Amino acid sequence: HHVKEGATWQPFRIPGFRCRDTGISDGTKGVAGIQVVRFERGEPPATRTDADIHFTFVMEGTMTLYAEGQEPRALQAGDAFVLPPQMSARYAECSEDLELLECALRGDFASEVVA
Repeated sequence: HHVKEGATWQPFRIPGFRCRDTGISDGTKGVAGIQVVRFERGEPPATRTDADIHFTFVMEGTMTLYAEGQEPRALQAGDAFVLPPQMSARYAECSEDLELLECALRGDFASEVVA
């Protein structure tokens, strides 16, 4: 059971962001994971994951998604995107109020910063 008020914010897998874990990964024993993510500061680096399904919904604010082999995409609240496993992506030009909902299968996926 996740309650927004009083939730703990912690560093996110991408530098420059913070997140609050909803507890879904623990509750599903790693089958699925859901986190709310806020932009904090800086120029986030490109990352990639091994998640089978990696879905992100823009809840507030704006950003540009730079995904490997794709044209840059300007995103705003209400937009969403899915990244396949091992695709390098960078979240850029993030507004101060950017808030994302990240949903993944597996919930315990690995993520790495791409040099």
